[in-house]
Amino acid sequence: MSPERIMGSPYSVKSDVWSLGISLMELALARFPFPPDGNALSIFELLQHIVNEPVPSFPPNKFPDVLTDFVDKCLVKDVKLRATPSDLMKHDYLVNAAAAKVDLVKWACNVSSPPERIDLSQLQSSSNATSRS
Repeated sequence: MSPERIMGSPYSVKSDVWSLGISLMELALARFPFPPDGNALSIFELLQHIVNEPVPSFPPNKFPDVLTDFVDKCLVKDVKLRATPSDLMKHDYLVNAAAAKVDLVKWACNVSSPPERIDLSQLQSSSNATSRS
C-alpha cells in the first residue's frame, strides 16, 4: 500500500506505480522488501514503516542499474514527484524489455526442472506393508 493511501490522502494511479515498484522489488529479492533486514513486522508496524522510514532499495551492485532506476522511480514517497505510468513506459527498462527477443520455453525449462516420476506401485505396496504391521 502506498504512503498516501496509508495516510488517508487522495490517491491516483500513482499509488499503483508504488505497488508496481514494491512488487518488482519483492520478485527480485525473493522476499518482501520491508523492513530491509527482513524481520517480520505487525501490520501496524509495517504501515508506520512505509510512511516514516526510508524507502527500500536494492543491495548495491546486485541488480542491473536500469532495474534499480526503474524501481527507484516507482518508490518515491512524494506522490507529486513519483513517476507516472506514461513516464515508466518510456523508461529504458521497459523499452529494452519490449525489444528483447526471449525464448520463453527455453527460459521456463532453465528455471525449473520437471518433477520426478513417482512409481505409484511402490507407494501402494509400501503403504500396504505399513498397514499390515
